[in-house]
Amino acid sequence: MDLTRSPVRVAVIGAGKVGTQIACLLSRSGDVITSVFDINAEEAARFAQETGASISKIAGEVFASADVILITTPDDAIEDACSQAVTGLDLNGKKVIHMSGAKGLSPLRCAEEAGADILSIHPIQTFPSFKAARDSLYGSTFGVTCKEELKDWATKFVSKLGGSVIFVRDEDRVLYHAASVIACNLFVMLESASIEVLKSIGIGEGEALRALIPLLRSTLENIAKLGPSRALTGPLSRGDVGTIREHVHELRKLDERIASLYRALSLWGLHLIEDAGNLSKDKIEEIRRVLEEG
Repeated sequence: MDLTRSPVRVAVIGAGKVGTQIACLLSRSGDVITSVFDINAEEAARFAQETGASISKIAGEVFASADVILITTPDDAIEDACSQAVTGLDLNGKKVIHMSGAKGLSPLRCAEEAGADILSIHPIQTFPSFKAARDSLYGSTFGVTCKEELKDWATKFVSKLGGSVIFVRDEDRVLYHAASVIACNLFVMLESASIEVLKSIGIGEGEALRALIPLLRSTLENIAKLGPSRALTGPLSRGDVGTIREHVHELRKLDERIASLYRALSLWGLHLIEDAGNLSKDKIEEIRRVLEEG
């Protein structure tokens, strides 16, 4: 199928935040969103209202109605959704795409056996709400896994979403997704720990957020401009062993879990210090002993 032909018929299984906003972007690019299937009637109705799609009562109707089928269900439901929908269908000439970060192509093999081309196209973005998905999806980078001959098609598809592409081998999907989780989800958890420390000294959560957000913005800008090694500041980069020891001591009294987090991340951060070359090997080893001994 030629993506330059307009309109392309697109259908969706899974009417959540990602599926809905992907469909909206494709619709704005000139494609026709033909139908949607979701076990949640309310989400299917919202999807239909936003995209003009019809609501299918049977998943197989979605596959029959479109050239491109997006499966945007939770990860563990992808294979079942696909296998139930494709039974008895001829999918020659169709593209079937799931948008899971951690899953490779195996959940879509049943569609491939029915004649479809299969791809995994995952937005490297965070979607805590429908509004956040609407505001942030356009222009994201997408991790794509597909056969070599489908790479050009995938690049054109992602361009309709205003995005750029990185290609990920099938066997690397889990590590690729873990990297995204570290960058996003673990970052949120880390900020939660910082807020808990501030709350312990009488600073409210709202006040803590107001104080930290400018610091976080500057940190992200520094990473973008300088890279992680040169963006790292603070006692670790300066070699302030006494301060690091005091941090660990006080955090252990407050909450051993936060202390363990501080120590683990600081131990990882020592390789950035080594890369930067600003501290002697002896100083780095002294810091390492403090962190390992706790």
